[in-house]
Amino acid sequence: GDIVCGATLKDNTTSAISTAIIKVVGGVPQVKAQSGTPAVGVAGATFASFGNPAINTSDDTAFEATLTTGPGSVTTSNNLGIWADDNTGTLQLITRIGSNATGTTASFLTFSDPVYNNNEAVAFRATLKVATGQATSTTATGIWSTSSGSLALVARQGSQASGCPTGATFSAFTELALADQGGVIVMATLNANTAAGVITTNNLGIWAVDTTGTLQLIVRTGDILNGKTVTGLAFLPALSTVNGQSRSFDQATGDLVYFATFSDASTAIFNVVFP
Repeated sequence: GDIVCGATLKDNTTSAISTAIIKVVGGVPQVKAQSGTPAVGVAGATFASFGNPAINTSDDTAFEATLTTGPGSVTTSNNLGIWADDNTGTLQLITRIGSNATGTTASFLTFSDPVYNNNEAVAFRATLKVATGQATSTTATGIWSTSSGSLALVARQGSQASGCPTGATFSAFTELALADQGGVIVMATLNANTAAGVITTNNLGIWAVDTTGTLQLIVRTGDILNGKTVTGLAFLPALSTVNGQSRSFDQATGDLVYFATFSDASTAIFNVVFP
């Protein structure tokens, strides 16, 4: 029941306004990070603002943050990063924009808020800088995770989609979760490709990383389930009050449930249990 949240603070003496990440453990608020304070992993830099934080069962936290431009040689091209606690509860810099995006020749340009598991691993969606030798507009989005112990590329826009015919490539990543066992679970769309048989009626799917670190296709529109054709999928529906993981999967095992719509307008809920 412990929580983490973003907060705006007012200094009672100077009336100065700052922002912070507040962790509440056992009902006691603790400042995890605050604007104007040193940013771990970037010598001389200070935090400026924060995204939506995440917390795990060890009360460790992860968040996206913006740095103040100027101190620590911070510019608008390297002022955004992802931070997370390690297994000792010590905050660590995971990566920053402007740095190399692992698994590519490109550099990071933007990040989403991270999701965080109980092994102190993070996953996030990021965009890459579009430039010669880096990324194009059709290869600039991907999913990265530290589930394997170091930052690794899980899937990238324009790359081959596992479990699909050769030539079927990822177009966009719309929903993201991170289980303790296995790894990333993601909903994604595919690029239209007649040769690979990808059309609007079968271009949406759910993929999950198994315990060997391999991304596997779970289900895709156009599949036949219970003798019916799947026409729609819902896994982590967006809610106005929630930005992050939801209850549609088991945090410990990665087992998941999803909602499917069929061509005859009927619907069903499927439970996926991993060995």
